[in-house]
Amino acid sequence: ERDVRVLASAAGPEPNQTWLAISPCPFYPQGGGQCGDRGVLELADGTKVAVLDTTRPYPEGIALLVDKELCAGLAPGSQVSLAQVDRAARLSACAHHTATHMVHAALRAVLGEQVMQAGSQVTPERLRFDFSHGESLTADQIRRVEDMVNQLALANVPVTSCEKTIDDARASNALMLFGEKYGEVVRVVSVEGTDDLGLELRRSVELCGGTHVASTSQVFPFKLVSEGSVAAGTRRVEAVAGNAAKDWFESRVAALDQVGTIARVVEDSPDAVVAGVLRLKDREAAAKLQIKSLHAELAASASTDPVAAGGGVCVHLVPDLTPGD
Repeated sequence: ERDVRVLASAAGPEPNQTWLAISPCPFYPQGGGQCGDRGVLELADGTKVAVLDTTRPYPEGIALLVDKELCAGLAPGSQVSLAQVDRAARLSACAHHTATHMVHAALRAVLGEQVMQAGSQVTPERLRFDFSHGESLTADQIRRVEDMVNQLALANVPVTSCEKTIDDARASNALMLFGEKYGEVVRVVSVEGTDDLGLELRRSVELCGGTHVASTSQVFPFKLVSEGSVAAGTRRVEAVAGNAAKDWFESRVAALDQVGTIARVVEDSPDAVVAGVLRLKDREAAAKLQIKSLHAELAASASTDPVAAGGGVCVHLVPDLTPGD
């Protein structure tokens, strides 16, 4: 947005920080598990100020966290030349938010419809999803969830949103968070593939106020990177999607190449690297056995050697000897 006006300011969480309210405001505030936008403000004198976070202090308000010193001259009514959202970070957060909905649907398809969301966090770097389930996921269940999400992503299904009355949303079987208070009009985000696509997972419909991608293709590739327990009856998965997933895979390939170099693997294949690492482990095990054997030999030698056993010099006294003898 250009030609932006400052509405108000307030003290930030740190002494060197300030909250600013601007209009019009292109920044999305933290909410619904999604982090707030980052970006930059360009002041009238050309100074560029980083927007560190965006939050909603009250229902209709949006506040930007900025450097206090750089914005010291801004007062209500001051003009800001440019307010620019970090586009790459926003798009990556969108991909992770849509992926969160798809993960929810996939988990319900694999584990059963008793699975419900128990919390989430969406950032440009990754997503975290907590859900009701009493035991850890098996390797096969994790693979099935990943496959379902990736297949739906590759199908390039449109992601749509619309406003409905709460009754119409319930009638459409849209998922709602247990205990959440909703108004009479809600926003419904839908991913609905057609039957002819032959997808194992083709539908995700949830109430949501966050930002999303335009098509599921922007979620590809998708990878679950961890799974564990956070409380009794609650599991947590973390995942990466889109460009963040590409970065994740590239970092793993780089690590694999480094391991291959350490293991002195000539062949450029994962199997060869694994074989090389296993050879190193075998050599390490053999070396440990050899060291243990040497320690045993030294201990046995020490028990029969009086000098070694005493830890000093052994002296034998012969009586009645003269220096001449």
